Amino acid sequence: MFEKIKKFFLIFSIVFLIAGITSFTAYNWATMSNVEKLAVPSVLIIAGLVAYLFLEKEIYKNLAIFFSSFMIGTLFAVYGQVYQTGADVWILCSNIYKFLPRLIFIRGYCSIFIFFDFWSNINGISIFTKKF
Repeated sequence: MFEKIKKFFLIFSIVFLIAGITSFTAYNWATMSNVEKLAVPSVLIIAGLVAYLFLEKEIYKNLAIFFSSFMIGTLFAVYGQVYQTGADVWILCSNIYKFLPRLIFIRGYCSIFIFFDFWSNINGISIFTKKF
């Protein structure tokens, strides 16, 4: 019973960490330079992957990969916003979907696949489709 409660709080701590980072970036968007805007998610992706390499328990490794997968999406969104690439949502999501399967296949973590599948179904996007 205690392990389920501990796992519940671990998962929600990562979700709240992601929400806090997103809120921090959104609140300070006008005062941050372009380098700072891109550095925050980039450093956090690297931190999540380094944590994956050095953590011992499976639950911690899975949460580190889960965190990194969210930060990949954040990095693409920030990149599109900073450089005003003119890319629409379809291109943004298709680029995210090109990177997320690598984490899914490396780890085989079900939650990343559910996250991946959820967004691909909402946006009606598949890796194998093209925009015509």
